[in-house]
Amino acid sequence: MDKKFEITGTTKLTCLLGNPVSHSISPAMHNASFQKLGLDYTYLAFSVDETHFERAVDGLITLGAAGWNCTMPLKRLMYERVDTLYDSALLSGAVNTVVNRDGQLFGDNTPAPPPRHSCGDCWNRPRRIFPVWRGRSSRWKTISSATPSMWPVC
Repeated sequence: MDKKFEITGTTKLTCLLGNPVSHSISPAMHNASFQKLGLDYTYLAFSVDETHFERAVDGLITLGAAGWNCTMPLKRLMYERVDTLYDSALLSGAVNTVVNRDGQLFGDNTPAPPPRHSCGDCWNRPRRIFPVWRGRSSRWKTISSATPSMWPVC
C-alpha cells in the first residue's frame, strides 16, 4: 500500500526552475513517484527567469533544497554556478539536474533518451556515432552515443 502523501517539517524540497513552467508535468510525475516510493520529498515548479536566477539558487541553497532541475536558458547559467560537473554536463556545456549537498552543488545533464521504439532493432546492433538530430538537444544525443553509461543513439 502506498504511503499517505503528507508534507511535514522534515519534507525535503526539490523543484524545477525555468520560465515558463506552468505547463510542466514534472511536479505531478515526481510527487507521484515520491509517494509511491514512500520518500519524504516534494517537487514544485518555480517560474524563474535569467535576471532572478542567482537569487533563486541562493534561496534554494539557504533553504536546504535537496536538488532541482532547470530548463533552458538556465541550464547554461547553472553550468557556471555548480561546484562539481559530471561528465555529461562537461561534454554538453549545460546542467539540468542539480544535487545540493550541504551547499556544495553537483551538476549533471540528464535529458531523456529517445523513445526505444523509434529505433527499431538498432538497440541490439553496433552503431556509429553521428549527429542525427537538430536543435537544442543534438549535442546531448551525439554525446550519449559516445558515453557508455548513457543511452545509445542509432
